[in-house]
Amino acid sequence: MKIFLPLKIQQTRLYHWRLYIISCVLLAGSLSCLFVNTAFFRYASYGFFVITMSLLLHVEAAVRYNTIVVEQYTILLRKGIWSREHASASFDKIIDFRVYQNIGERILGYGTLFVNTASEHDLYLSGVRYPQQVKEMLMALEHKSVQKNQEKIAEKKELQSESHAE
Repeated sequence: MKIFLPLKIQQTRLYHWRLYIISCVLLAGSLSCLFVNTAFFRYASYGFFVITMSLLLHVEAAVRYNTIVVEQYTILLRKGIWSREHASASFDKIIDFRVYQNIGERILGYGTLFVNTASEHDLYLSGVRYPQQVKEMLMALEHKSVQKNQEKIAEKKELQSESHAE
């Protein structure tokens, strides 16, 4: 399997299914208030519509701004809309990857991906689509990266031993 880097992993919109249901209920409420001919219900309808649109914009922004970017030697985590959080871990500092899914997440096909690192800060992203496949792909990339690092170290040692031998 050929993987093209940098790879961007985003949250799935399914992760926010509760907000979609609330938005649909609010939208239905705003439409029903439009048919009542009093000013109060008309303004309530406008309020429901504004709240619905702000919830949907929040979901879209969360999906776009909560990402994991996998580069050749590092994993970068970017979270947040207003307050940004950036964290990174190089593949040689990664201990393991874990996936957490409750029953609802398993049915809908998403979960939380944890990246355990040697430092005190672990990386995680909730709402990752097909988290088990993403975990396996990241493990394969980590293995390749560690292998390349070991080859580079071996080459440097050979060059140093050759220079000392001369």
